[in-house]
Amino acid sequence: MQAESAHTAPQNIQLEFFHPSGQPVIFYEMGEEFVKANKIDQSWLNGPVRVAIAGRLSQAGNTFYDFSMTGLSLPDGIQTLLRVEGNLLPFSEQLKSKAGNPTRKSRAEVIIGGQIYIVQGHLTVGKSGHYIKVVAHKKPSTPVPRPRGGVFF
Repeated sequence: MQAESAHTAPQNIQLEFFHPSGQPVIFYEMGEEFVKANKIDQSWLNGPVRVAIAGRLSQAGNTFYDFSMTGLSLPDGIQTLLRVEGNLLPFSEQLKSKAGNPTRKSRAEVIIGGQIYIVQGHLTVGKSGHYIKVVAHKKPSTPVPRPRGGVFF
């Protein structure tokens, strides 16, 4: 498989946070501790929470995006909605994580830089706030071969 050209994928993709009502989460709603810890400029406090997720190159030469943060004080908890590159991620109903914590998961196909990417998201309640993870990787252009049944001799 040929690696994608580094010129087709954007340097960053945008992650946005929304209330279940569809209104954007505003920086000041994340709490004073979050604002101080992340050195959010005072002029941004009334603006929507947006994150630029930097692209990195995989061993195959494809651009992927990976973001995670822990200890977040999300105003709506794991009911928070996430949007990647303008696409609202469809989250599952509440599940239990391996550690038994409430969690919600998402998987969607999103067009990024003219290519189809698989975007996966996780929102989990942790011991010290909420944990969020968003990963986007290029969808394989050819099916991955899978073993088929048969008799070997």
